[in-house]
Amino acid sequence: MSPVAENLTGWKAEEGEGKSLTDVFRIVNEQSRAPVENPDDKVRRLNGVVGLAKHTVLIAKGGEEYLIDECLVCTANRGSREQLTFPNSLIASRN
Repeated sequence: MSPVAENLTGWKAEEGEGKSLTDVFRIVNEQSRAPVENPDDKVRRLNGVVGLAKHTVLIAKGGEEYLIDECLVCTANRGSREQLTFPNSLIASRN
């Protein structure tokens, strides 16, 4: 996890180790507040590069919310779910 990811999620890399992506990277639809599909599951299902829908909000560990403008997740790292990392992910926040 990069320092930027740590800052946005509120999780230090060592705290997030062994946790599921949905625990550390909590994303919901801005209007409905319904959970958004886990991008790792979507990448694995589609076997390619995916983006998030518009109006997606990242909820940090401390409750801060960040409206995500762009998010791209690549399939470059196919490690185990327990050791999940996204070296080729890009997240841009509108906040």
